[in-house]
Amino acid sequence: MNKVTLTDKALIVEPLGLDKMWTVKARLIVPLPYVVGATVEPLETLREKRGMRVLGLAAFHKWAGTFTLNGKKSFWNVSDAGSVVSIQLRDAKYDQLFLSVKNTQAVVDEITARIAR
Repeated sequence: MNKVTLTDKALIVEPLGLDKMWTVKARLIVPLPYVVGATVEPLETLREKRGMRVLGLAAFHKWAGTFTLNGKKSFWNVSDAGSVVSIQLRDAKYDQLFLSVKNTQAVVDEITARIAR
């Protein structure tokens, strides 16, 4: 699970609990100009987008850490349940973030509203 916070300048993702260890990240900070969009995606459609794990965990219906697919790098912190927030980025360390959060649609709506300003 993740906590997603938006400030006037950045999107901040904080993995919660043991996810900090599994993702090998205490926090990701992405400047808002690098955020292109966000969508809610069913987990079933994402399995083929995961790619190869570079660093982190891929076991027990949990995908956490850095993955690459077709030359694109993505950050995952996803449990095998429900929907996932997919955040598209440009000119950032990652091309995309895949996150389990408590209220996926609310997070997507907040990101979409913030980047539309």
